[in-house]
Amino acid sequence: ALGDTLWTKTYGDTLAFQTGRNIKQTADGGFILLGQNTKNNATGDYWLVKTDSMGNIEWEKIWGGFFENSPTSIDVCTDGGYIITGGTKNTGPGTPSLANIEIIKTDSLGNVEFSKIFGGIFEDAAWSITQTQDGGYLFGGGLTIADPCGGGCEESFPYAIKLDSIGDTLWTKTYGASEDQTTFRKVRELSDGSFIGVGQIFQTDMATFGRVEGLLVKFAANGDSLLYKTYLKLNGPISNHDIKDVQPTIDGGFICTGVVFPKPPDTGTQDLWLMKLDSNGCVNLGCTVGLEENLSKRDEFMVYPNPSNGIFTIKNKINSSAEILNIEIYNVFGVKVLEQRLVNSQANLSNLPNGVYFIRGINDSRSYTHAEKLILQK
Repeated sequence: ALGDTLWTKTYGDTLAFQTGRNIKQTADGGFILLGQNTKNNATGDYWLVKTDSMGNIEWEKIWGGFFENSPTSIDVCTDGGYIITGGTKNTGPGTPSLANIEIIKTDSLGNVEFSKIFGGIFEDAAWSITQTQDGGYLFGGGLTIADPCGGGCEESFPYAIKLDSIGDTLWTKTYGASEDQTTFRKVRELSDGSFIGVGQIFQTDMATFGRVEGLLVKFAANGDSLLYKTYLKLNGPISNHDIKDVQPTIDGGFICTGVVFPKPPDTGTQDLWLMKLDSNGCVNLGCTVGLEENLSKRDEFMVYPNPSNGIFTIKNKINSSAEILNIEIYNVFGVKVLEQRLVNSQANLSNLPNGVYFIRGINDSRSYTHAEKLILQK
């Protein structure tokens, strides 16, 4: 209770690469450790280690397949078994080069009872799993729907999956808009049966061109969005924020922790990030509650075709007759590479090299309106 060390243990051998990814205490006072082990597979298998209260191994299991498995999260179930999630390249539409989401239920001895695969043909993210009050399971991660530049600019959604007690899917949901580096890191059930998820979102709004912001989504038992908010500590257009975990607090709010990573013009190095939020997800009392369906802005515009060979049409999303007159183009490092006045709602970027850019509309008074990502492929 005072933080003094009672014991330390290491597991595995010197012949293979082994790492622990997540650990929980079990009902008997022991521990269940989820990790990755290359003993039987050079790219990595699921590794489950059960110990007593002193850390002595009671049993261990290694399983997987020829291709890589990347375990991330485990929870102890009411029947004494375990629910596990991770990425696998052994089965699913993205395999064997790209990982799909796998959810595995084992009994109390680590024997697999069911395995479920989710995801698509692109790299999906498996980060969090928990058993829910109804005996089912809730998953949180990221679902990638496109990879427009062939790696490094995947379009992904924060992704939640609700399973019943035998592993059948009750619902799957995505939240917000698809952006690069957008995912849930942790999902938890709240006492009223609703859920809270935190993570990060690649932001391309009127003030940014690729900044990764912290994300919090509260959703109902059926998955419908109740609250959708983003957070930042740094002001630079390409600085990174990532919320890793969230816990409810006794006042009805939340405590969140994660990291901030400054990029120029922000200065410094990566730091720990801690936020206390009220029940509306506000850092400051009285802030506006952000519902997902209210996120659209009157100054949003659409860019098409996207990807394009250099000629893009730009129209206002709400009012197609409201012309966007001027644009600024930024590269992925936040450097402005072009400023242009549109002709007949068209931008000509054919002189720029292929790649990912961010386009921001501005009016004649130099007021910024919105930002969108675009892909140039000639």
